[in-house]
Amino acid sequence: MVSQGDFLHCKKNMSKPHSIRIAVSAVLLFLVLGCTSSKIESNKDPQFNQKVSKIFITLRVSEGSWGFFRPFIYDYLQPELKAHKVETIVHNFGPLSLESDKDVVAKIVDYQPDVVMSIVQTERRSTSGTYGNSETGATMDIKMFLPKKENPVWRASFKVDANFDVASYAAAKRATVKLIEKMKADGIID
Repeated sequence: MVSQGDFLHCKKNMSKPHSIRIAVSAVLLFLVLGCTSSKIESNKDPQFNQKVSKIFITLRVSEGSWGFFRPFIYDYLQPELKAHKVETIVHNFGPLSLESDKDVVAKIVDYQPDVVMSIVQTERRSTSGTYGNSETGATMDIKMFLPKKENPVWRASFKVDANFDVASYAAAKRATVKLIEKMKADGIID
């Protein structure tokens, strides 16, 4: 027969390995979510000195990277720009879009932005594993144009690396912080 003291001793010993597993899992989760690296370099036209308050964002990204780009743009970048008193609207070029360039230009003219920000994914990085491919990074070419001008007034190359499948929201948030810091440093936003 098992006494109450033996039962408590058993329960106490069983919870110890369980606690260790939880602690190890938490550390691994932190490492996975915390392993986001990003690098951004930019170039700004020296004659472009205005702070922007209204941006029309165009987005061209691969469908496979949407797990990162959706939260990057809609959950973090737009709200963060709004916090800096910058109004935005996003036009996502879908892979099967039938819109003409004239259709998009008409939307830009209707919106009357200070600048048009073009975000184009130029690289997609992934790794193959036991369970298939896993998105691990993207490189973006980001340009800002004054309406009716062909040459950009600001351009950035932005590389973000993380496990987009597991940590897409953490990567998107950190990438947003980095982009906003660069835009502030370059005098584009307050």
